[in-house]
Amino acid sequence: MRKKMPFLLLVILTILVSSCEDQGILKADRNFLKGENLKTAAVDTFLIKTSTVLIDSIPTSGASVLVGSYTDDLMGQVNSSAYFKVRYDPDNTGKGFMPDTNWVYDSVQLIMHYNNYSQGDTLKPLTLNINELTEEITPRTIQTQDRVSFFSVRSSMYNTSKVNFSSTPIASHVVKFRPNRDSISLTLPKAFGARFYNVESQVPGSIKDISRSNFTPKADWFKSAYFKGVNLSTIANTNACIVGFIPSKVTIRIYYTIGIPERDNQKASRIKDFNLILDGTNFNNITSDRVGSATQALQNLVAIPSAATNHTTYVQAGVGVYTKIEFPTLAQFFLNPDIIMLEATLEVPVAQNTYMGNTKPPRLLSLYTTDKTNIINGILPAGNSPLTGRLFFDSEYQRTTYSFPLINFIQSQLVSNASSFRSLVLTTPAANTPTRDFFSEVTRVAIGSPLHPTNKMKLKVVYTQYSTNK
Repeated sequence: MRKKMPFLLLVILTILVSSCEDQGILKADRNFLKGENLKTAAVDTFLIKTSTVLIDSIPTSGASVLVGSYTDDLMGQVNSSAYFKVRYDPDNTGKGFMPDTNWVYDSVQLIMHYNNYSQGDTLKPLTLNINELTEEITPRTIQTQDRVSFFSVRSSMYNTSKVNFSSTPIASHVVKFRPNRDSISLTLPKAFGARFYNVESQVPGSIKDISRSNFTPKADWFKSAYFKGVNLSTIANTNACIVGFIPSKVTIRIYYTIGIPERDNQKASRIKDFNLILDGTNFNNITSDRVGSATQALQNLVAIPSAATNHTTYVQAGVGVYTKIEFPTLAQFFLNPDIIMLEATLEVPVAQNTYMGNTKPPRLLSLYTTDKTNIINGILPAGNSPLTGRLFFDSEYQRTTYSFPLINFIQSQLVSNASSFRSLVLTTPAANTPTRDFFSEVTRVAIGSPLHPTNKMKLKVVYTQYSTNK
C-alpha cells in the first residue's frame, strides 16, 4: 500500500529531521525532504524465525505457594510441590509462648489463603500430603561473575530443587481446591500440634540462657533444629489442577482455651500462629514430563524450530519454557537511507484451539533478549521493566493476540550498527516485574509462527520513503 504523504505528517517529519542530531536513528538525511515524492507504506512480510527453548532451572524462591498436578496435551504432566519454613514469634512482651495451668490445648490446622490462581480442572479431587522436612532449606548461592542467565539470582532455590522430608506424612487430605474462595483449612493430628503448643518446654537450657533479652536465638533454634519446615505435595501424575496460595497468609494455627478467673473461670478461645517465614526460602519444585506431548523434544537451551512443532511455539511458566524470536533480514531492510520508520508492531497470535476454560493463556507476556547461546541476557526495556503485551481478543476477526511496539528496539539496533538484530525472548513476566509470573505459575500459551495456517506472527512496519521517481 502506497499513498501521498499527508501535509501534517510532512511538517512533523521536517521538524524531526531538522532537530535530530542522530541521523542513524531516523535512517534519513537532510536530502530526505527535497522533492515531492514522499510516500508512506506498510510491510508485514519480514522473515521471522521462531523456536521453543527450555531453561532447565529457574528460581522459584519467594514465589507463591504452588501445589497440585495436572495433565496437558501440549506440555505433558505438570506437578508442583511447595516447601516452606514457619517461624516462632515472641508475644507482645518479648517472651515465648508459655501456656498457663488453666489453659487447655484444643486442636491444630494448616490454613492457607488462595491467591485466585489455578491451572487445570479444580472440580477434580486430589490427595494432598503434608510432610515434615528432615533437613534445612539451604538456598543455592551463585557468585555474580558466575551468573548464567539474567534470571539467575545470587541466592535462591529453583524449580529443580528438593529438600528431604519424612516418608510418613503429618497428614493426608483428599481435597477439591476452590481458588475462588478465601482459604482452605486442613486439620492436622492433635499430637503434632502439641509439639507447637509445648514448644517452650523443649527449648534447650543453653538457648534459654541467652534468650532472656533477645528472642532471636530461640527463633533460630526453632526453624533450624526443632521444626525445619513443611512440604506440600500431591500424588504425582494426577490429572486435576495446580493452585496458588499467598505466602504471607499461610500459617500453622494452634487453638486453645483459657480460663478467666475474674469470670468464674469461664472459657475463652485463643489462637497461636506459626506463620510462613517470608525470607525468600519458600520455593516450589515444579516438574514436567513431556513424553508424548507436543513439546517432548525440548532439551536444555536447545532451540526447537517451530517447523518441528507444527508451526507453533510455546511458553510455560514454572518449568522454564520460552519462545525465541529472530529477525534475520530486518537490518538489511533499513540499509536504505531514504526510509524513515514511523511505527513497528510485533503481533503475537495465540494458536487457535489450544486453550480452554481451565488452561487460559496468560494475561501478559514480556520480552527479554538472548543470543546464539539461548541464555537470557537482558530485558527489552520499557522504562525499568520489560516491554509487555496484554492479551487482546478481536471479536470481529476471532483472533487472540499480544501486541508489542518495537520501534525503540529497532532504532537501538540500527544505532548499534550490528549486522543482525538481537534475538528476543517471549515469556510471562519474570525478572524486573512486580508479579514474576514466570517463577510463580505454570500458565502456558501456544504461539502461532509466521507459517502457522491460521494464526501467523507478523512484524508490521509503517515507514515513509523518499523517491526520485515522479
